[in-house]
Amino acid sequence: MSRRFVASRLLRTLGLCLLAIVAYLNSLRGEFHFDDEGQIVGNEKLTDLTALLRSSPPARWLTFATFHLNARIHGLDFMPGWHAVNVALHVACVLALYWALTLLADASASLGFRVPGFGFRGKCASRHRPKHDRQNPDPGTRSPEHVAGWPFLAAAIFAVHPLASEPVNYIQARSVILYTLFALLALCGTIVAHRGMTPQHRLGGVLLALVSITLAAFSKEVGVFFATAVPALYLLLFAYPAVQDKRRFLRTATAVALAALAVLLIWLAFSGAMLAIERRVRGDLRSYWWGQMLVFWRYVLRAAVPLPSLLNVDHYVAYRPYRLSDPDVLAAFAAIGVLVMLPAAWLARSRPAVSLLLLMVPMTLAPYFVMTTWEMMVEYRFYLPLAAVCGLVGMAIFRLVRQWPRVVPIGFAAMVVTLGAFTIDRNQTWRTDVSLWEDAVAKAPRKARAVNGLAWALLKDKSAPDPRRALELAKRSFDPRFVDPPPGYNPYMVDTLAEAYYANGMYERAIAAEQDILRRGWNDRWFQLQLAKFEAAVGGDLSGARASLTRDNRGGR
Repeated sequence: MSRRFVASRLLRTLGLCLLAIVAYLNSLRGEFHFDDEGQIVGNEKLTDLTALLRSSPPARWLTFATFHLNARIHGLDFMPGWHAVNVALHVACVLALYWALTLLADASASLGFRVPGFGFRGKCASRHRPKHDRQNPDPGTRSPEHVAGWPFLAAAIFAVHPLASEPVNYIQARSVILYTLFALLALCGTIVAHRGMTPQHRLGGVLLALVSITLAAFSKEVGVFFATAVPALYLLLFAYPAVQDKRRFLRTATAVALAALAVLLIWLAFSGAMLAIERRVRGDLRSYWWGQMLVFWRYVLRAAVPLPSLLNVDHYVAYRPYRLSDPDVLAAFAAIGVLVMLPAAWLARSRPAVSLLLLMVPMTLAPYFVMTTWEMMVEYRFYLPLAAVCGLVGMAIFRLVRQWPRVVPIGFAAMVVTLGAFTIDRNQTWRTDVSLWEDAVAKAPRKARAVNGLAWALLKDKSAPDPRRALELAKRSFDPRFVDPPPGYNPYMVDTLAEAYYANGMYERAIAAEQDILRRGWNDRWFQLQLAKFEAAVGGDLSGARASLTRDNRGGR
């Protein structure tokens, strides 16, 4: 490998780091949001690592360990420190994506597949080539610059894409960034293990994949699925076609898959995630799953056209039962098959890298399709799928660069600058809870939760709380004339109304609303403390307010 190529690779790496950092510099002064208040700000065990891990879900120990380090190093009030870690992890994801796509392109070229992005085919199909020839291809069959080109374009887009602004700005979503990082590293390890030139390289790849899968399992419950599914997809598309004894390979793969499934079930039971899954599956899973067919295309639309006017912390999704027979659901389901699954199957032999990235998009959203909650669209769920989408876009742009080498690079640079500007604008929206919910209400004025969320933000705003407007909005969030109420009973929305009554001196109404929550079986500690605060205010003992906790410890996203 020439010095010129190494220098070029180093410059590209530094350029990717710079892009990701500049796009999120103005996020460093953002506040805590949603679950941050309960899991971080109101967590009394945050500075005691042993106690913190004992009280935290095992599937998120790594995430909470990073919270502990932040708290021990600079405390809760220095927000740049909290956000700098999220930005640094985003930079790491960008570099991991660049490495993974580079290895993927190199594997495509070396094994004789069409190299994505410039339509080149090797001298012969990989399954007809001897092993030593596949590992030492003719130098004329590929170019290092070609292999490194489209991965850089893809990683640059991912670095500044506005759809990634939610996980980077939302501290609790650090778990999503972590499992994305480890899923990409697990893919890198798998490719190195598959194509390693020496036993040492192959062993190193296996260790990297195993360590990455383990760390993903301790980042978030679904992390272990992503970190195993993405490498398995690579093996299916790249390793399986070149295997001579396919029956033996399938038997071995089946045995490994069953063992992995057993370990996964044990891990889910140990971490407590199995109970949460069981509770969620008891709901109307089919209705939710069919609704996700529509949400899938919303994510894709946001990735393709990431205008700030389309991004929202609380997207409006119609509250209705969804069925496969619904025309919009049926059309979305058919489109997934025609536009994703069929092209992936068709390109599996000639362009497996394209097929892998296509399949990654629905596969890395699949676990969220069974999360039975009426909140159907949360942007941080698309962080890992976004990496695959950016890979596909990078391929397409690189192909255009080769056709119009003078015009397309200028257009690409303009696109990156524009996306970066959109991300900077979105970071500004994430600065405070009030600015975030004001934006949500402006984009989804009929969504009850958005209106209710703004009411709560106005009540808890430190700089300029507005209890009168908060009470008006809290009442409006239950009025069908102004909003579309969510199905069922939402105790947190009722609690917002009770808090608004309390803030305006209407203590009896606040007590009645909170008692109604408890009578319905919602006996969480938060609601009990709220009731104690309201009752203390009626008796004139406002010191009881401290029992309610001064920060938001309610359920979040």
